Amino acid sequence: MDVYTTEKEQIDQIKKWWGENGKAIMFGLVLGLGGLYGYRYWESTRLAEGQNASINYEHLLAIASAGASDEATDAGNAIIAGYPKSTYAKLSALILAKLAVDVRDLEEAKARLQWVIDNSQAGKIKPIAQTRLVQIHLAEGNIEEAASLLAEVDPAFADQFTELRGDVFLAEGELDKARAKYSQALEDAQERGDAGESIQLKIDNLSVSGP
Repeated sequence: MDVYTTEKEQIDQIKKWWGENGKAIMFGLVLGLGGLYGYRYWESTRLAEGQNASINYEHLLAIASAGASDEATDAGNAIIAGYPKSTYAKLSALILAKLAVDVRDLEEAKARLQWVIDNSQAGKIKPIAQTRLVQIHLAEGNIEEAASLLAEVDPAFADQFTELRGDVFLAEGELDKARAKYSQALEDAQERGDAGESIQLKIDNLSVSGP
């Protein structure tokens, strides 16, 4: 009888504990399973979107290879609007910027490149956009804008901008500083296995025109 009473008390205690905590446990379990299924759904959706963006980007590349056109612009804009945070959106903006330069629409090109810069974090795409935007500023004679943009470059990618810094110094009339940057850029290029012929030509031109 004592054993029965002890078992009954144990059962009563379990029922009481479950009554007080069972709902919370079930709620937590539902949330946990919901979170798991939600993550799997999100992951599958993300993969599907990535595949779609990739297909659309390949389509853009094919169209853009024929030059600037309304079709290329529409295709690029669709990727940017549909997948604005993706790498494909930034790459598409770079393509649209190039197409704009090809038809001498520099304002459009600058807007596209600035969008890439504003919407990129650390990585290799942002420096590409910065490089091209600096080149456009220099082509337009906007030396201050070019120098200001170079000042914003991530130090981790500074080596990529050595030649451009030389171009800015040259535009400013700082020939000695330009020569130093070109020499450094040439050395870096040769270490990478690149002859750096275009950089050498800039150095040679400085030797002819400058002190």
